Amino acid sequence: MASLSKLSRDGLHRGGAAAIGRSLQDRKVHLTSLLTACAYAAVFLIQRHFMRYYRRIVGDYYTTDDAEWSPNLYPDFKKICKIALPTIWSKEGLGSIVFILLFAVKAILRVTISAIDGRVLTTLVTPRGLRANTSFGSLRAALAAKLSASLAASAVSGCIEHLRHWLITAYRGRLTHYFHNRFYEKLTYYHGTALESHLEAADTVITNYCGEFAEHFAELPYYFLMPFLEATMSLIALVRITGGKSAGMMMAVVLASLSVLRTVTPPFGRIHAAVLQREDEFRRMHTNAINNVESIAMHGAGTFTRNRLNAQFDEVKTSLDEASLAKGHFDMLEGSIAAVWSAAAYAICSLSSSMAGHGGERGKTARMSAAVVQLRLIGDFNVSVKDLIVNIREVSHLSEFTTKLAAFETTLDKVAAGKFHRDPFTHGLGVMTPSTTNDGVSPSSASSPDALGSSTTSSPPQSPQYRGSFRVVENHTSKSRMGSLVTFDHVNVVNPAGTLLVSKLSLDIAEGQDWAIVGPNGCGKSSVLRLMAKLWPPECGRLTLDASVLFCFLPQTPYLLPKSTMVEQICFPDEPMVDDGPLKSNRVASMYGLDTLDSPMSPPPPPPCVRGSITAQERALLSEAMSMATGSSVIDHLGGWDSPTVGLLPTRANREFDWSSLSGGQRQKLALARAFYHARKAEIKGDRCICVLDESTSMMDHEAEQMVFTNLRRCGFRFISVTHREEVLQHHTHVLTLSRDPDDWSVISRERAPL
Repeated sequence: MASLSKLSRDGLHRGGAAAIGRSLQDRKVHLTSLLTACAYAAVFLIQRHFMRYYRRIVGDYYTTDDAEWSPNLYPDFKKICKIALPTIWSKEGLGSIVFILLFAVKAILRVTISAIDGRVLTTLVTPRGLRANTSFGSLRAALAAKLSASLAASAVSGCIEHLRHWLITAYRGRLTHYFHNRFYEKLTYYHGTALESHLEAADTVITNYCGEFAEHFAELPYYFLMPFLEATMSLIALVRITGGKSAGMMMAVVLASLSVLRTVTPPFGRIHAAVLQREDEFRRMHTNAINNVESIAMHGAGTFTRNRLNAQFDEVKTSLDEASLAKGHFDMLEGSIAAVWSAAAYAICSLSSSMAGHGGERGKTARMSAAVVQLRLIGDFNVSVKDLIVNIREVSHLSEFTTKLAAFETTLDKVAAGKFHRDPFTHGLGVMTPSTTNDGVSPSSASSPDALGSSTTSSPPQSPQYRGSFRVVENHTSKSRMGSLVTFDHVNVVNPAGTLLVSKLSLDIAEGQDWAIVGPNGCGKSSVLRLMAKLWPPECGRLTLDASVLFCFLPQTPYLLPKSTMVEQICFPDEPMVDDGPLKSNRVASMYGLDTLDSPMSPPPPPPCVRGSITAQERALLSEAMSMATGSSVIDHLGGWDSPTVGLLPTRANREFDWSSLSGGQRQKLALARAFYHARKAEIKGDRCICVLDESTSMMDHEAEQMVFTNLRRCGFRFISVTHREEVLQHHTHVLTLSRDPDDWSVISRERAPL
């Protein structure tokens, strides 16, 4: 008895010591948990403080609520969707159907793999002699089933990923081609940038926003439908195994925690909009600086420009810092939610009815298998629901780009209808260059191929209201070459900024007349030419144009195509005619009334039966055009007519020549050759060409300049010149004189010098 009593006391002593040890261990755990919670709260509050700080700094870029889809956006969304996805039977529509079906297959495979995992574990822990009673008769069969299901899931995932990127590319292709067609329809591209201030970022809309919308639109099923199907299948399987009570408890925990997550989630839509806006401003300021390096150098403004660029980049960095903080903060929240879900999953799994019941080795194996399947299904359900809720922020991105594309489409409609809007004062992205050109045109339009004139400043008072009209008439006297070509009837010349340059302009340009326009800088000389080109609508009055007249515009700095041969430069905007069969002989030149193939400037005759060469009639036109433009120095510089840079044989053409390496006079000769080429083609077709020369010979030597005007007169080509030099004025029959006073303009006729 004494020994038994001693053993009891020893057992109680050891049990008490163990209990005390466990109590101390629990206290350590609780203390560590408390310290961790305090550190977590401190980090959380610090991050929220800095997020409020960044929000005050970047508050100017706030957009609509990130997580909400306004009902007002639905018409815009439907309009853009019809462009990207015209019908359900299009290739994009059929691809989307397959895309969605694959989601369902993947959801089923996901649940199947979870069930197979439990059965594989049961087979693995069951003694070999008892495996006949399990779902798989052998471990080999269990592993084969696991491998087959996993391979099938991998194949489906690969197909989904491929289709996702394919749909993004297809949607972007539809949107890009559509907006290219809209923007470059007629003169919308010019009116949209020179006359409409809301289309100044058309390049960003087409190159960036179309791609962004396509990506978010294609991923709508990926972000919402796939996690919904996966969550649904996991929940159904969980209810079948654990019963509705356990599944309901887990669902309540998930929804409650996700509600908290949505409340504290950073406004990613606003943050993303700020990054995009400031990145775009930074890129445009850099482009502006690079395009005006000479002006910056002349002013010695390198340091000033660098400081402005650094300041702009600091704004970009601020937005990027806010984005990185928001992403880190959100990842911390996601990790916290995942920890809560994991603890809740173990707690609910321990209360599940499937965990009670059988004892012994078989019961232990069954409980282990059930626990694995339940934890896997709960984990899959948690992840799917989290993805479904978190991906709601993608709606904000989609709504953002929907709004941008819909606004772009609406503006294109207004421009096509002749309704323009320009802000009275345009704040540029940099201040290194003037905001307007000599006629008050923005730099972006002045640097375009059609822009004419040099750069000074003008103060725009208001946007003009265009109430005038164009009238294109079929001139019945065109065959006799005696009719009016251009008529201004009380036309007000107003630039896009709203400045009146010429008031009530009335004049008649008839066949047989060659006009010069003179006046000081900024008086509207180039603006009159833009009206003739129908680039600007008349503010009032009527401008009548003969339908048979083709205008060839030659600015002082000609537009030369990049990645082009000399032949393509001259034929621009047409493509050179290429022979698909044996080339004709020089008799084609006689058919066209051209006798220039035997001149020293003539290109060499083509070898017989060579396909893909420039046609003989095209060679005749090119030879005559270069001869009239006195372009022999250009041909010699390029290596002669046989040179790949000239490009008479397109299949062997070299399009890498840097056309900016030519001198100013050589570039002007190429532009003049282009005008002579199109003037002769118009004459062959029975039309007439007016060459509009805006200081287009100012960089040529005196002898070449006089030869060009002599050739124009001898060929009977009409021309209108903007100039101030008497040696050019002597070739004109009429002179329009403008001044800085819109009402002070005059027209005089004069005797021109004989040929």
